[in-house]
Amino acid sequence: MSLGLYQNKSVGWISGYRELFNIFILIGAEMLALTLSVWLSFQVRAVFLVDATIPQLAVAALPIWVLLAWLNGLYPGWGLGPIEDLRRVSRNVAVTFLLITGILYFTDTGPTWARLALLLSGLLAWVLMPLFRWIVRFVLSYLGWWGIDVAILGAATTGKKVIHALNHAKGLGFRPVSIYDDNSDLLGTQFLGISVIGNSAEIAYTRFAAVFVAMPGIPRERLLELLRGPLVNIERVYIVPDFFGMESHWVEARDLNGMLTLELQRNLLKPIAQVTKRLFDIILVVLTSPLWIPLCLVCACIIYLEDRQSPIYVQTRVGLDGRQIRVLKFRTMIPNADARLKDYLDTHREAKLEWETKFKLLRDPRITKVGSFLRRSSLDEIPQLINILKGDMSLVGPRPLPQYHLDAMAFNAQFVRAKVRPGLTGMWQVSGRSDTDVSGMVELDDQYVRNWSIWLDIIILVRTVGVVLTGRGAY
Repeated sequence: MSLGLYQNKSVGWISGYRELFNIFILIGAEMLALTLSVWLSFQVRAVFLVDATIPQLAVAALPIWVLLAWLNGLYPGWGLGPIEDLRRVSRNVAVTFLLITGILYFTDTGPTWARLALLLSGLLAWVLMPLFRWIVRFVLSYLGWWGIDVAILGAATTGKKVIHALNHAKGLGFRPVSIYDDNSDLLGTQFLGISVIGNSAEIAYTRFAAVFVAMPGIPRERLLELLRGPLVNIERVYIVPDFFGMESHWVEARDLNGMLTLELQRNLLKPIAQVTKRLFDIILVVLTSPLWIPLCLVCACIIYLEDRQSPIYVQTRVGLDGRQIRVLKFRTMIPNADARLKDYLDTHREAKLEWETKFKLLRDPRITKVGSFLRRSSLDEIPQLINILKGDMSLVGPRPLPQYHLDAMAFNAQFVRAKVRPGLTGMWQVSGRSDTDVSGMVELDDQYVRNWSIWLDIIILVRTVGVVLTGRGAY
């Protein structure tokens, strides 16, 4: 074991240097984001006031931010998903700028407008800080400088799922490079280019600072043997249970008198959370109304000029608690669309199979020229913002479906969807949209409902912008 101890000390220095480097780059980006936020807010104030001098106390936001971020576990932030990272950054921004503004107020060291400008700085920082942190992670991941190499203990189904998950979430900072398994028949085999290079005993003599134990069926005694033996000098050990498909974003470990338990927080069932989601929808839709109302008028005029028919199409869909709702959309099809679809499916067998699988057609003969553009740009769904104001829908949620589409799903899938309002966008829409089949949509909708939070809604809205701009999966 002495050789293992020596090599793991070397690993500590390597991972330590990587950690310091990542932290240094993050702090630099955050200082830039904070400085830019404060400068921009006071430039806005300069439009109304001649004096746009920044209070000297505002400089204190820099060290306060770093201290709070350190205490909040944001450095380097390896292992934090986008939702948890956004939650912690938002909390840090709020505390930092409220603290500086409060000090200015109670010490009376600056004019009132300066305090208001600092609050505006906080709003700007809330946007710029997550953006700059994402840029750092993206660039460093692309260059191979973000995070550390990790090993996977277990080459069976769970181990493969862990590798797949880490490879598709490079921002977490964990790069799987080696697999260990006690099955000698698997030695030398590969999964996604990663080889099984040894057994669990040999992991003690590795260069890894983090190991994922992906053996959910392992007996308790064997797991304790590994933790007290080969894994005793590993800096980070992650035990992965076979809980795929369950809630994952809001799970906390609890110590109940020496008994380890996992608390699953069903945020969706909390009345305060539901009120928060509703208020978030209303505020965001109202604040953006100067943008989308004129856009709606322009789109409506263009649609009407094409064939002199009504630009609005009303669909009957199933909403919260299974109630029928009338969903508004810009009309993108010819007036006799339903009859045209029936004739087309009767004469095109492949199209009929595609319709039965996805309830959509890649080449839909009913779509007009203007409608094709509206669909690719997702502008056809803007009128649903009115449905959101009415309370029929939410900004984020499962896609509103007709009754016949729901009837094709299992009862459990219908039950889960009935818990929330359907959304203008959602996890399905930002994870492939029309490119995924019904089973993929059911899985993603279930994942959203079980892991719902306001932070998840924000992440989905941000990703929706990218999906809309690229037109990925829209037809």
